[in-house]
Amino acid sequence: MMDLALGELGLTREAVYRMTWGDLTRAIYGHRIREDRHWDRTRHIMALIYNTRKGKRQSAKKPSKLMPLAIDRMHKRLEWTEEHTAQFNKALSAWDFDLLKKGTGKPLSKTEAELLSKHKWER
Repeated sequence: MMDLALGELGLTREAVYRMTWGDLTRAIYGHRIREDRHWDRTRHIMALIYNTRKGKRQSAKKPSKLMPLAIDRMHKRLEWTEEHTAQFNKALSAWDFDLLKKGTGKPLSKTEAELLSKHKWER
């Protein structure tokens, strides 16, 4: 921990000793986030160069395919899946649209309620 604080973070020994454990942990976390963002920018530039210089028969490459990073796993957890869509559509079909009000405070017409209840949401 001390090697990381003194080396990578550039803190002095006195600054490290004045910090709480939480402060040091947040400083390390912030450093890792900055590093991830730096490498993410780098791979976007790589993808831009690759995609502008590729041949006609070659397909474009996403930055995550050219250079996978640890942050890709974090973003993957946030993706909307087909299971989410199914759950949303199930909840939407159970919704009572007669209670839904427009901005004017008037209830939806029967036609509007039917359209909304039949609509299947896509991502």
